[in-house]
Amino acid sequence: MELAHLPFSKRGLIQKYVGDEARRRLGRARWAANAKTIIKQLSDALDVQSVVVGGGNAPRLGRLPRHVRQGDNKLAFVGGFRAWRDDRFG
Repeated sequence: MELAHLPFSKRGLIQKYVGDEARRRLGRARWAANAKTIIKQLSDALDVQSVVVGGGNAPRLGRLPRHVRQGDNKLAFVGGFRAWRDDRFG
């Protein structure tokens, strides 16, 4: 899923608040706070046990919550294939 295309507020999509342009516009601290808020909201909404955050700016997030770890974008494909093969998902 490309979760960055989901709405975050009345003013725009997630990508507007956590993309590279947002990091430059908002500054690192505010950008990281937005990213961590979005990670928590999505984690709660999707009821997941763990989250892998990828992308070029992931290393700039600093300390992550216990259930969140940094990973390569290639892991998104691995997770998608696992979900596709899992009988619980269809």
